[in-house]
Amino acid sequence: MSEGNGHPYSWSAICNGYDERSMADCPFPVIPEYLKEQEWPEARLPGVEVTHVWTQDPAASAHVARSCNIRVVASAPEDMIGAVDAILLARDDAQNHARFAAPFLKQGLPVYIDKPIAHSRRNLDALRDLATSEDRLFTCSAMRYAPELTISDEDFDVLGEIRHIDIRVPKDWERYIIHGLEPVVAQVEALDRITDHVVLCSGNYHGLEIQWASGVSMSLRAFGATPTGIAFRVFGEKANKLYEFRNPFGAFKSAIETFRDQIRTGHSRVNWTDVEKIVEIIELGIHR
Repeated sequence: MSEGNGHPYSWSAICNGYDERSMADCPFPVIPEYLKEQEWPEARLPGVEVTHVWTQDPAASAHVARSCNIRVVASAPEDMIGAVDAILLARDDAQNHARFAAPFLKQGLPVYIDKPIAHSRRNLDALRDLATSEDRLFTCSAMRYAPELTISDEDFDVLGEIRHIDIRVPKDWERYIIHGLEPVVAQVEALDRITDHVVLCSGNYHGLEIQWASGVSMSLRAFGATPTGIAFRVFGEKANKLYEFRNPFGAFKSAIETFRDQIRTGHSRVNWTDVEKIVEIIELGIHR
C-alpha cells in the first residue's frame, strides 16, 4: 500500500464484492460510502476474482482480505507467482513501481500498474522493457473511462475550435495531475507538440502553463490540501464547458474491465503514445 491510496480496498471490492462490517473500518471512508450506493452482487465485475493480497503490513493485508473476501494473504509478493493469472499493483508511488512490478513482468504475468506509471520518460521506457510483450503491461488513470469526462461529438460541435483547456485536481502534482490530464489527452487531438511552458509553484499550489504548436494553451493546477474536485473546462471559439468527475466506482470498474479484456484477447488496450505524452508533461511540471 502507498500513503493515501485506498485502491487495494476499492479495486478488490469491485472484483469480489465486500463484507460490509469489515469495510466499515476501511481507513478511506469514501470507499464504503460509494460501495453502498451499488447493487450487490450485481455490481461485481464478472469473470475475475482477487484471490491473493500482500501489503507491507500483515495486519493491513488481513483487513483488506476480510473486507474484500480475499482468500489468501501472501507472505511475500513473489508468492503469487504461479498462483494467479495477473497482478494489480494498486499503489500510486511511481518511484516504487519497477521494484514491485519487475518479478511479475519478468515471469510474463500481466500487471496493471496504478497511475502514474512513471514520473519520467526514462523510467517509463525502463518499465516497458521489463515486459515480455506489450499486452503484459497495463496502466491508466481510471478517469480516462469516466463517462462524465467524455467530450462528445456534439460538445465538440458546440465548442468549436479548441482554444484553451483548464485542468484542476486535488492533492499533489506527481500523483494526481494525471487524473485531469489523461481524459483530455485521450480526446483532444490538437495537443501535438509543446512549444513553451512555465512551472508555477506557491505553497500548496502546483501549476504548469503549456503552449501547444496547434495554438491551444493549457493550464494544469494541483491544489494540494485545498479542497477541490477533479475537473477540466474546455474553452472553444464558440463556447466553453466544464467536465467534473463524480463516479469513482464506475471509472475504476471500467479500467479493471479493460485490463481483463486485454488479458483475454492478448491485444494491448493501452495507447502508449498518450502515456508517453502524459509522463512527459508530469516530468515537465515537477518542481526541481
